[in-house]
Amino acid sequence: MRKIEKIINIGDKFGSWTVLEVNGLKCLCECSCGTQKLVNSYSLIKNKSKSCGCLKKTPSILPQTRFGRLTVLHSPEKKGKYGQILVPTKCDCGNEKLIYKSSLINGKTTSCGCWSKEVASRGTHYKSRTREYYVWLNIKSACYNQNNPEYWKYGGQGIKLDDSWKNNFQQFLADVGEAPPDSIFARIDRNGNFCPENCAWVNRQEKYLLNIGKKPRTGVIAKLPDRIIQSVLKTHTEGEANVNRIAEKFDISSKIVMNIILNYT
Repeated sequence: MRKIEKIINIGDKFGSWTVLEVNGLKCLCECSCGTQKLVNSYSLIKNKSKSCGCLKKTPSILPQTRFGRLTVLHSPEKKGKYGQILVPTKCDCGNEKLIYKSSLINGKTTSCGCWSKEVASRGTHYKSRTREYYVWLNIKSACYNQNNPEYWKYGGQGIKLDDSWKNNFQQFLADVGEAPPDSIFARIDRNGNFCPENCAWVNRQEKYLLNIGKKPRTGVIAKLPDRIIQSVLKTHTEGEANVNRIAEKFDISSKIVMNIILNYT
């Protein structure tokens, strides 16, 4: 049996704990957050227990913070059946729902469920477009989740998401558009952040060439007037990342737009 080297009295403080009652080797304590719990006297004396666990919790999410379609409400966070933290939210569709805090922070939940229903209601063709969502989710995780195996290449190197993209998939999709067939999402400057002026959908061959430091063939764009090339580059550097919109604006193909961006930036 462990020997208690110190007498514990009612009112004694150990970290965030305040002793309310002493019952042999157990003490009824109240944490500074208001939680009451029986704590082993030895753990208090040896400083092994400093709180109910609230000191390890992540800070509360501020009201009005947005995560995709969800807005955090002013109501306090709640504990789930197994201790999970639940955050009261309101979706853009009007539904109010308690969402796991961890799911909001890591980007796994961005709606009350209406987004998935919308996708399902539009059939298989529209489902294929949700690839853009998973791209957004993956680059966000690579930049901010230290448990992500790719974190060392992105977040570990100081790479971030643009503030307008970080918690807003709809803005990300509005900026970059739907992925063209056989394309990969890429940064033009591999040392730069994920932001509208530095990102675009590129085809797989161009992505490979970009990674090994070579430029793709320029024969197709060599026939274009300089003013078109300059206008495309100006439009892209001013923040337009949707190659389909750029292509439509200048009456050229999205493939030519991607070639221009890769060759001249």
